[in-house]
Amino acid sequence: MNEKQLTKEEMIAKKQKQGLAKKRSFLVRMVSDPKCYNPKIVRHLNMANHRKMSQDLYRDRTLMQVLLNSLRKIAQLFYASSGKQSRLANDRVGCHNPQDPAVRVSFILN
Repeated sequence: MNEKQLTKEEMIAKKQKQGLAKKRSFLVRMVSDPKCYNPKIVRHLNMANHRKMSQDLYRDRTLMQVLLNSLRKIAQLFYASSGKQSRLANDRVGCHNPQDPAVRVSFILN
């Protein structure tokens, strides 16, 4: 009976050591890469990525507007010097037929 009790105690001690080893390895992994184990950090990182993507889209849209406005001014100057009316200079962006040679440049920029 004493031997069985000893083996039970040994088994309990062994399970406790295994449990401690698992906890220790989890803590080591969590410290080395916390974003995988902490949902608050993961959510924060996702929002940061979303915010960065939104900022990139805003920057790209702003640059596109500046480029198209300068293209519109160039078209106005070109057509003013030739005495013709510029369709590109008067229309809004996105209202052009892509097959029209006079406005292909604006579609290339898009």
